[in-house]
Amino acid sequence: MCGICGELRLDGQAGRRDVIERMLPKLARRGPDFEDQWQQGPLALGHRRLAIIDLSNRANQPMVDEALGLTLVFNGSIYNYRELRADLIKEGYHFFSAGIPDGKGKHTVQVIGAPFTPLVISLDDDL
Repeated sequence: MCGICGELRLDGQAGRRDVIERMLPKLARRGPDFEDQWQQGPLALGHRRLAIIDLSNRANQPMVDEALGLTLVFNGSIYNYRELRADLIKEGYHFFSAGIPDGKGKHTVQVIGAPFTPLVISLDDDL
């Protein structure tokens, strides 16, 4: 599985990219295919990717949807992703990769067969 890391500052300071840069190499064995980071306000996130299903760079993380004001890092496997994807498309979601919705539409996923750890951040939230 991929690896995620982050720092949330509670002292009013900005999240530090240098802290994430020190964390990411420790996760290298979990995600040899891509590495990136994101920072806004007091939060900094890092992600190491193990590409399995969608091998394109469209599935690199952190994923940022400026239009919706959301950022996502994800670690895990959703075993019933094909069924969930089909259901989400019926509900009006649009996808920019082979596995992650871009968030358009309205849907609550009630059953996910998965060990996973998602972190979705709204850019409009006052962290």
